[in-house]
Amino acid sequence: MKYRVEHLESHVEFLRSFAGLDDQEIFRIILVFPNIVSASRERKLRPRISFLKECGLNSNEIFKFLTKAPLFLGLSFEGNIA
Repeated sequence: MKYRVEHLESHVEFLRSFAGLDDQEIFRIILVFPNIVSASRERKLRPRISFLKECGLNSNEIFKFLTKAPLFLGLSFEGNIA
């Protein structure tokens, strides 16, 4: 997997600011689910993290959830989640 530093930095910054994760948590999520860095922030990551926030999860709970069920980030929401 090859990505420009700017691409990786933009994903890390998004996870920092929008999900409230720290660098160590982001690194662990990338280790568990490396495809997160290829996911569209606006089409994939933002809606899924927003869903977790709407369910009442805080940043620590979002981190725990994503390390236990990282494939959640790749799931299709269309027709699956009301």
